[in-house]
Amino acid sequence: MSAAVTSFLLFSIGALFPLLPFVWLQGAHGIELSVALSAFALAAIGLITSLFNGRSPLYSAVRQVLIGCAAAAVTYGVGAALGVSLS
Repeated sequence: MSAAVTSFLLFSIGALFPLLPFVWLQGAHGIELSVALSAFALAAIGLITSLFNGRSPLYSAVRQVLIGCAAAAVTYGVGAALGVSLS
């Protein structure tokens, strides 16, 4: 149960970074800030994991950002295939 609650909380916190800009902004400006905050958060997570995995901080940060970009691309692709669009 504690692992489930921890996972829920961490995923919820992580979801705030791409969503928060849309509280104040919309359109292209919201998207730009969302991408920037998400990349910053992913890089920070990569830096933190470098403390535990023995890899360089730069490698871990870049790797985490690239994995996040790949996940976003897949999500966008699925949305596009289903006919969902930003308006």
